[in-house]
Amino acid sequence: MSLPNVKLYHKAAVLASLLPIHQNKPPPQWVSIEQQWLQSQDIQTTLWTLPHLRANITKALPATLTTLKIWDDTRKLLCSCHPTPLSTPIKTLIHTIPDFNFRIWNRCGVFYIYSLLEKGELASFDYLKTAYTLPNTAYYSYLQLRSWWKTQIPHPIPQITTILTHFEKSIIADTPAVKPISTIYKLLLPQQGIKSLTCVRSWEKDLNQTLPEQTWLAAANATRGLTFCASHLETTRKNFYRWYMVPTRLATMDPQLSSTCWHCKQEAGTFLHIWWKCIKLQPYWKEVISLIHQHTSITIPNSPKALLLLMWDTEYPKPIKYLLLHILVAAQNLIAKNWLSPTNATMRELIRHLSQIGKFESNISRIPPNKSWRHEVWENWELKHPT
Repeated sequence: MSLPNVKLYHKAAVLASLLPIHQNKPPPQWVSIEQQWLQSQDIQTTLWTLPHLRANITKALPATLTTLKIWDDTRKLLCSCHPTPLSTPIKTLIHTIPDFNFRIWNRCGVFYIYSLLEKGELASFDYLKTAYTLPNTAYYSYLQLRSWWKTQIPHPIPQITTILTHFEKSIIADTPAVKPISTIYKLLLPQQGIKSLTCVRSWEKDLNQTLPEQTWLAAANATRGLTFCASHLETTRKNFYRWYMVPTRLATMDPQLSSTCWHCKQEAGTFLHIWWKCIKLQPYWKEVISLIHQHTSITIPNSPKALLLLMWDTEYPKPIKYLLLHILVAAQNLIAKNWLSPTNATMRELIRHLSQIGKFESNISRIPPNKSWRHEVWENWELKHPT
């Protein structure tokens, strides 16, 4: 079961409670209560000031200290630019720039550092003067900002649409965030790439080859939008994630069961052996490759990478790739249907199965909004294999 991480969810709830203090509205009542114990400090400024630059906050309420600790621990996950996020309020800079006059910026509508950007750089004073109607007296303050910018903001900065996280966009938005706890919770979750999956590591061990993450992502999504046939989608997904119960896996769960392949009765029934390596299965795959060549003039390699993971070194035109995927997925589907059978499916069964799928897919592809060129592929198939 996919259960939530209660600890992270609690942190997300605490962090979500900070969003209202950034909006141009009267702050919640709890803010004024905690503010009293921060003495002359502003809670928003305290939040965005780096811990080693904060004034003494030992007299703050325990709830305030807990919130600040959670914020300090998670800021790198919530914001994309470090050490100073672009969503930092400009008034926070009073702790890092001596005698900095933030009010002159706030009066002109400049509240966050991101507002100073132009094409990934600190905007010129003339640009800011025009955009925000800054007075000439702000020029000295601008020079202070420019000097500070060179040491605190990474260079170059990507486009503003990609540099801000969902959390930061919620901060600078004028309207309340939608489902803020869920948004923050997702940001706090450990980000694991597809290569961290056990199935990917097992595949790479079987292939004796290490593949880049993008290749694995493409393989995981190879059949997305391919078909409306649930059994085909199920087969490819279960194959990629190696969910099928092969003899070696069953023997690990129950030592009384044999780990020998139930087809050839000779070698260990590993995942790769059952799906490709078995001598009883090799003639089947050779016939599948021949069928593909007959319809597409393409000869794909007889390898698990090409036949099972649907990874090819060549990018084929859409109609060819579409039919190629359908033939290979159907071939895998028949292996699953004959899972414990001593015999393999025949080419006649595979062709009949593809013809049935083709009729269904062809009819679907003629109906808006699914209308596409796909029915032409199956019309050509029907000409070669009339039923």
